[in-house]
Amino acid sequence: MPQSSLEGRLRNHSFGSGLPPAAIRMLAGIAQPGDFKAGEYLWKQGDYAQVLYLIDSGQIALEILVPHQGPLQIETVGAGEVLGWSSLIEPYRWHFDARALEDVSALVLKGKRLRQQCDDQPAVGYRVLKQLTPFFEMRLQKTRLRILELNSHWGR
Repeated sequence: MPQSSLEGRLRNHSFGSGLPPAAIRMLAGIAQPGDFKAGEYLWKQGDYAQVLYLIDSGQIALEILVPHQGPLQIETVGAGEVLGWSSLIEPYRWHFDARALEDVSALVLKGKRLRQQCDDQPAVGYRVLKQLTPFFEMRLQKTRLRILELNSHWGR
């Protein structure tokens, strides 16, 4: 995919909106399109976390395996969201499964290359981290609400 097309997709994604042109160029240089079919796993818990996904379309279930019960869906992630920051944080391991609930289109950024680019260009790296922070907050709040929801069912 041409660099200009990747830059356009990045600017149109909620993660890329507001990033300076230098950050968009850097990200486009390491991004590639990724498509996943419904039912396909993006990763499994415990695997090495290698990529960050910027979701353009589709829905992904985040699941944990409950012994003797099977998978428990803890969250759904969709268009405009970021998934996979474990690829940026040691020990670079997935903490749950991610499964496409429907066909998914995303931009895929190799975590190792993104970490290296952010180290090489600290000002750009800071802006990238700053852009990720609201996604961390949103995920934590959604998880908190899901725990409350699950607890209300278990407490009966």
